[in-house]
Amino acid sequence: MAENLISKDVVYSIVGNGAKESFVSSFVEAVNKYGVKYGIINSASLAAFVAQCAHESGGFQWYGESGYLKNQDAVNKTKSYYPYYGRGPLQVTHKDFYDAFSKSFFGDDRAVKNPNLLNDPKIGVIASLYWWGVYKPSVRGGKIPVAQEAQKGNINKVSVYVNGGKTG
Repeated sequence: MAENLISKDVVYSIVGNGAKESFVSSFVEAVNKYGVKYGIINSASLAAFVAQCAHESGGFQWYGESGYLKNQDAVNKTKSYYPYYGRGPLQVTHKDFYDAFSKSFFGDDRAVKNPNLLNDPKIGVIASLYWWGVYKPSVRGGKIPVAQEAQKGNINKVSVYVNGGKTG
């Protein structure tokens, strides 16, 4: 069952009209459909998720890491985690994440075999929601999903978990 957690008007009021319409539409659709399942259960967790996604995606303009660069693929090939570089509004990375998300959402390893699936705005948002609410990244020792800190309003911890520090 879809919830009415957020609207396109709310997203545009936060990031302005420069956001890609297809990105915003996919974001709103996925958050309303999957948000509660992945831990967006109160205003603090919704605000934190929207803020982190808006920041990481350049105001819902970039689908992938280094999305603002003209030669994205050449730059990303230099990363140690290529081809599992950041995609979706949270710029989710690393093969272990792609594998966990793929098995959970698709029931197979298709996102590992084709990581560019996460460049699809809808799939990228769902992957970011999965990372937020289920996945336990090693940056925090793999103890709890980010959503649990967001639900408590611990925005500093959320920023550390998403960015590995308070830089983003």
